[in-house]
Amino acid sequence: MKKLLFVIPSFGIGGTTVSTLNLISLLDISKYDVMVMPLLNRGVLKEQYASLPKLKPSLIFESLSVSSWRLMPNWSRKMFAMVVRFIAKNNKIKVILLKVGWRFSLNGEIFDTIIACQEQKATTFVTQAPIADKVAWVRCDYTRIAERRPEDRHIYNIFRSIVCVSEGTYSSFVKLFPEYAHKTFCIHNPQNTDLIKKQGEMPENEPRFLIDRTTIVSVGRLNPVKRFSHIASIAYQLKERGLRFRWYIIGDGAERNTIQKSIKEHHMEDTVIMLGAKTNPHYYIKQADLYICLSESEACPRVVNEAKILGTPTISTDFPTIHEFIEDGKTGIISPLSEIPDAIIRMFTERSLYQQIKTSISQFEFDNTELLAQIQSIL
Repeated sequence: MKKLLFVIPSFGIGGTTVSTLNLISLLDISKYDVMVMPLLNRGVLKEQYASLPKLKPSLIFESLSVSSWRLMPNWSRKMFAMVVRFIAKNNKIKVILLKVGWRFSLNGEIFDTIIACQEQKATTFVTQAPIADKVAWVRCDYTRIAERRPEDRHIYNIFRSIVCVSEGTYSSFVKLFPEYAHKTFCIHNPQNTDLIKKQGEMPENEPRFLIDRTTIVSVGRLNPVKRFSHIASIAYQLKERGLRFRWYIIGDGAERNTIQKSIKEHHMEDTVIMLGAKTNPHYYIKQADLYICLSESEACPRVVNEAKILGTPTISTDFPTIHEFIEDGKTGIISPLSEIPDAIIRMFTERSLYQQIKTSISQFEFDNTELLAQIQSIL
């Protein structure tokens, strides 16, 4: 039996956390002994990892992973984190800190393979782990971050295999780092279809979620790349054109205040409702008439596949990887951001189009067989 350690940034809302859990849940437990280590031992999805064996990250890792030392739970930890983050500005000292952090985190545990489940922080930390066999997952369009991370060209040298989660992420990665093309693979995120469908049928106790009118849902981290800050403006245009609806935003993050301000400025408080982070977004997607993705970029738009599994039609902005997941006009609509209001109106006025898409996605079956075979050949 092969012993694997999966390293994730935290238990926070996000594609990495959910996709890693999906992958682990689908692995053959007769072949793999799995443990998970978050670099930051907190987040709303921590409960979903409760049944998995976990390694507790060292205080050094927590200090380097938290967004600000002020967020540590008490003053002694705040002071420790402040000092660690200050001295880690020196790269040589940071390497030493990471090595020490691994010694405390592993606490004598031995693994055959360690998997960095996301680029940037998780990958950087894993480079210093005393485990020879390393695999890295890439979940972003690397052209968006390469300029500010020149050190990554050397980081990936020590990984045996690199997995990109879509053709788009694969293309951008190997274009930037052609020397690693021989060990880089494109493998879409597996989906736990049974769990998604089961959670879609599990009612949530959320009194603000009403479906007495057309219901739109968007899910994700509230950061600029998701462009949730445009929702209030789009909703205002739709309301001006006579559409009666509610648009629910599920998620949390840095842009929460910006989005709330935009909702207030457009007087959309009764129409655009922020429900916050939810451990089970599938119920809301299942109940919705429409799922909307406004992202500027997505490595692998996992929630779009989840919406298809749950039978909810999707409208998405036009970014490179979306064409791997939606066939425009057949399994959803792909539109420029400026034309999203028109696409929404079209979806609800052309009932034949809506029903055609609804029928098409009702026949969608997500097959993990080939994906898991590819992943297990790499692990």
